[in-house]
Amino acid sequence: VTRVTSDTNALCDLFTNTIVNLIKNIFTLIAVIIVIFIKNWLMASVIFAFVPIIFASTVIFRKYSRANYRIVRKNFSIMNAFLNENISGMKITQIFNQEERKKNEFIELNDNIVKSRKRDIKIFSIYRPLISFLHFAAIGCVFLLGSELVLKEQITIAAVFAFYMYISKIYFTLIIIPIVLSFTFIYIPMIKFQYSKYLKVLSYILLIDSVLFLFSQSIVL
Repeated sequence: VTRVTSDTNALCDLFTNTIVNLIKNIFTLIAVIIVIFIKNWLMASVIFAFVPIIFASTVIFRKYSRANYRIVRKNFSIMNAFLNENISGMKITQIFNQEERKKNEFIELNDNIVKSRKRDIKIFSIYRPLISFLHFAAIGCVFLLGSELVLKEQITIAAVFAFYMYISKIYFTLIIIPIVLSFTFIYIPMIKFQYSKYLKVLSYILLIDSVLFLFSQSIVL
């Protein structure tokens, strides 16, 4: 029941928020790229000089983050199943005097969750500072080139400030799109696989109910 509820909520959030925001970000990125190249191709080229590094780092981050994400979900699923089984079957555990063994199992499962979450933190602790450094480096280059172009009267101060505003929008979108696409293509097959198992279990339950119903009717007759 826990897994069904969790997967249903995740799938609902995927289609109501994630995919909608993804489409919005893609169109926003296209519009911003067109505008900045129309305004000044030289300033736009400076901004996009950092894009290959950002894209490469995002792809590497996505690879490790995706693998760890699967481990985290697996560990949480195992823990949820363990808690559900042992809380509902507490009296059986006490009858057979298995409290110590179940305690050790819980500690082991909890340690696995902690390790996977720590690995997640390490991945983000490398990726986020790198992206922030590239972001501020791009801002510095834009102001440096922009001040030179302002002195030559080839661009206005307002245009330089506009490019500064565009940088954050472009970089945020370039970072978020590959990550969202990655988790979308992971999560949909995962959900389909989970629901195929749920439907199989439900079909067995319905079959058993039908057999029991027919058996009870034959006894009555």
